[in-house]
Order: sequence, then structure tokens, then C-alpha cells
Amino acid sequence: MNSDNNLEQLNPEELAALLKKPEGANGIKVAEMLNGTNIHITSFTYDSMNLKDGENILEIGFGNGKLMPKLLDKAKSLKLFGVDFSRNMVEQGKAILKEYINNGQINLLAASVEKLPYEDDYFDAVCTINTLYFWPDAVACCMEVQRVLKPAGKVYIGIRPKEDAQKIPETQYGFTLYNKTEALKLLKKAGFKEVLIKMQTDPPIDLSGETKIFNSLVVIGTK
Repeated sequence: MNSDNNLEQLNPEELAALLKKPEGANGIKVAEMLNGTNIHITSFTYDSMNLKDGENILEIGFGNGKLMPKLLDKAKSLKLFGVDFSRNMVEQGKAILKEYINNGQINLLAASVEKLPYEDDYFDAVCTINTLYFWPDAVACCMEVQRVLKPAGKVYIGIRPKEDAQKIPETQYGFTLYNKTEALKLLKKAGFKEVLIKMQTDPPIDLSGETKIFNSLVVIGTK
């Protein structure tokens, strides 16, 4: 999937497991790789959020956290929280984002979307990028996200549409993929209102030595 010799030795099923939950030495390499392959969908998701000064924001599945400061640039005095169910990623994030954590801008915890460690009605917005495929009960997880959102708060879920993601061999193993209609129905079933999708065609990226072009979707729902 990239030029790292260790990762090239993994079969698609092994790599898929690391994409879901980056752990160990190879997981750390996968997380760094994802900072490159996810840069456009991450920027698109962050740009879609229309944040206001002083808001509380949660990102679910932040990887090693290297891209999170881009979100802090979207408004003034934001407080950014992050959860990831890989403790290795939380450790990496705390090291990479030490300055932001020390000045109170970012707070990171090890936790799963299935049970978020926050009180009801706490966040103005929640975002997540390329994690929806792995949520064990997607409707229940979306309802848990809704619980921690303030009234009229919004969720922003960045994904690759099914027709694009199916081109990647790893997505055959443990991924649940969504097209636009399925993604809309998911948020509506979980009780979100004003559900809509934004879409863009990303600039080309290098994947396994090949130049590929993917679309990015951001599914947006209002509590």
C-alpha cells in the first residue's frame, strides 16, 4: 500500500486490521501513512464544519493526531477533544501534540465511539474521518454521538463512498462500506435531522506506487 518494506510484507487482511486499529510498530507506520493518504478528506471534513469561536469539538479516531491542529485554525479559542480506541495512537498523539495539550487546547483520551466518556449535550460539533466503516453497531454509535452533542449540534462524518473504497483490497476485510444513500439513511435512522452530504473529488494521491483519484463524502447531521 506504500513504500515501507514492512507494510508491503503484510497481506491485505493484516493491513486492514491495522487500518481499523493501528497498534505496535507497524500500526505506528500505518498511522503516519494515513496522514498522507487522508490529508484531502481530512481538510474537506474540517472545512465543512463552519466552526464558531469558543466551541467544544470532538474528533473520534484521530490516529496519531498530527492533522488535528488544522482544525484549531478554523476558529478562535476552540477546545478540541479526541478519542481513539488504540492506546498506541493516544500515546503517539500525546507526544506529537504535547504543546497543544499543555496549553489546554487539546485533550486526548483512549475510548471507543460505543461509549464516549463525556456528559450529555457537551459538544458543539463532532467529526470523524474514515472510521465509520469499523463501527460495530453504526446506528447505536451514531446515537451515542448524538447524546454528547448539544441541541442543534452537528456531526460531520468523512468517508470514501462505497464505489471508491471497493477499489482498495483491504476494504474486503472488516469494513462496512456506504454509498451516499446508505450514509444518509444511517444518520436519519439514528435520529439526526437536516441530514445532507457534501462531496468533492480529491486531488491525486500516490497509493502502492500508483496515482489514484478518490471522492470524499462528508455526511452531516443536526441533533
